[in-house]
Amino acid sequence: MTFFIPNVVRDLHARGIRVIYDTADIRHVFADGKGHDLYTDRAAWEKYYRPFVGSVDGLILANPRQQDVDDDQAIPRMKIALPLLNRHRRTRYAHAGPIRLIWQGYPENMPPMLRLHPILDRLRLDTGLDIRLVYNTKGAARREGPIEYTQWNVHRWDRVLAEADIAVAIKPLDDPYQQRKPATKVISYMAAALPVVCTPSQADRQVIHHGKTGFFAYNDQEWYDYLHALIQDPSLRSRIGNAARRQVIEAYGDKQVAAEYEDLFERVLANRPMPG
Repeated sequence: MTFFIPNVVRDLHARGIRVIYDTADIRHVFADGKGHDLYTDRAAWEKYYRPFVGSVDGLILANPRQQDVDDDQAIPRMKIALPLLNRHRRTRYAHAGPIRLIWQGYPENMPPMLRLHPILDRLRLDTGLDIRLVYNTKGAARREGPIEYTQWNVHRWDRVLAEADIAVAIKPLDDPYQQRKPATKVISYMAAALPVVCTPSQADRQVIHHGKTGFFAYNDQEWYDYLHALIQDPSLRSRIGNAARRQVIEAYGDKQVAAEYEDLFERVLANRPMPG
């Protein structure tokens, strides 16, 4: 796939088309036909990515740490999140089990979540509650004791969230790719009125207000403490989850995101006017 290389962008410019690039996760296939992780392959970064970025007219950043992709180039850029797509939300925060923790994502991003399994075993023993971890992901549905795997579906992913009690995510602090990911996952969790516990990316830290609209857990004891508090107290789940929903609706609703896009479009046209 060689859709976005400088020559292609120049051809689009010649037809009066402006190109705005959403950086998203920045893992790409370039002109050599090979996949490159641009956080570790610096040669590919310099050979392929930097010339490409220099050819576009604007950038949408997915994470504050992506600001460094082109600091030496005067290209209009903005950090714009996806608008909220949730149609369903959690409305009842019951204490009786099962208490469901939910994670949504691709299977390749699942291994860091294994860290929670022994913590959840301890919580089940200490609370006596039926606590389950639900992986809503690709692949066939199955259950392995208290661990459930459900098949992600575009038509009901938000309903699955609304059926959960607590949302969780781990983005390892030593993984450059995970740390540069957007906050889309936690924003969708929050829009479902779920309290979120996560080991965050920098983008996540700009979304969640620790202790008010979610919790940051960096070690096993913090994971245990925050989950224990939420599992034991449905009123805490309600307070944190509803505060989270109010926050993201205000920040990432359709009107707010549309205004940000309009602002970027105006900056792009001012920076590089259309020909003729």
